[in-house]
Amino acid sequence: MKKIILSCFLLVFVSIFICLAEAGEYINNCPVPDDLKIIEPDGNVVPPKLALLSGIWEGSWSKRSVIFVVEQITSKEAVVVEAWTGAKYKTRKSIDPGFRRKTCPIEQDEDGNYRIICAVKNGTHKLIQTNDPRYIKVLQEGFGMASSASEDTIFRKKEMK
Repeated sequence: MKKIILSCFLLVFVSIFICLAEAGEYINNCPVPDDLKIIEPDGNVVPPKLALLSGIWEGSWSKRSVIFVVEQITSKEAVVVEAWTGAKYKTRKSIDPGFRRKTCPIEQDEDGNYRIICAVKNGTHKLIQTNDPRYIKVLQEGFGMASSASEDTIFRKKEMK
């Protein structure tokens, strides 16, 4: 029995260490994977307007920083890293800092703008291109909201130095 308990503690300790080791880099105080790399879209495959979504998009939700990093774009999908800072709330569960990387489909709206659809555990984030290439609208759907409810926020493109 002692061996089992000791093994469980060791497993938890190693898991925590591995999680911390994966996120040694930060952007806007948001942890990002060490292997984060933005790949310039292939101009022979990706339309110029869609290529404008490549890069780092910064904003905030509920008093915490959030970024979306569009690492790679093809004509039909994008690899996106979503990262966030932690937050402590008095009235609801605290949120730990973290990130996730997803491959997300791309759609084109009737107005010619593109959107990247990122399905996550509790809902969907839609990164929606605006007519100003410096800004996108990020629409949150689900996440404990009423089934038809959504919340959108404007994110701006982070200047690369």
